[in-house]
Amino acid sequence: GAPRGGAWAAARDNPTVGTSGAQFLKIGAGARAAAMGEAFVAVADDAMAVYWNPAGLADLKGIQVGLAHSEWFQGLRHEYGAATARLGERMGSLGVSATLLTSDDMDSYTAADVKGVAFNAQDTAVAIRYGHRINDEFAVGATIKVIDQKLANEKAAGVAVDAGRISNPGWDLRLGLAVRNA
Repeated sequence: GAPRGGAWAAARDNPTVGTSGAQFLKIGAGARAAAMGEAFVAVADDAMAVYWNPAGLADLKGIQVGLAHSEWFQGLRHEYGAATARLGERMGSLGVSATLLTSDDMDSYTAADVKGVAFNAQDTAVAIRYGHRINDEFAVGATIKVIDQKLANEKAAGVAVDAGRISNPGWDLRLGLAVRNA
């Protein structure tokens, strides 16, 4: 039957559970960033930079592509893909990315422990990003994302923005700041 304790009880007893959407956007992208404990906002120097800090696009050369795939428990799959292109020496770089989180079919249950129809979930975000170097010490970037979520017969959509900067003040130091998913 349906679970009675644990998460079921926590969700029933806490009215704020499940009230924020697009949580899948918090799942990081890229093996290198994961190996660095996701401390990648100031590094952001490859195609995966578009996830961590759009200002990292400013220094990318040519065309780059990055892909990430993760399979988790219970049939959850996370896919991330990004492509970047340098627009010109003084024009900055453009990037696009897509994030997808999907699940296998799950069984549903009613409050009376009756098994219902199987359902699945799918979360998607598509983004366009731009990064530009202002001078030798300062780069900025911005992102706009279109988000779509589906759980069984319920659907939600929204828009989010990212903004970032990278500073190179000297002394072999690089500082990054990013606001993501606002």
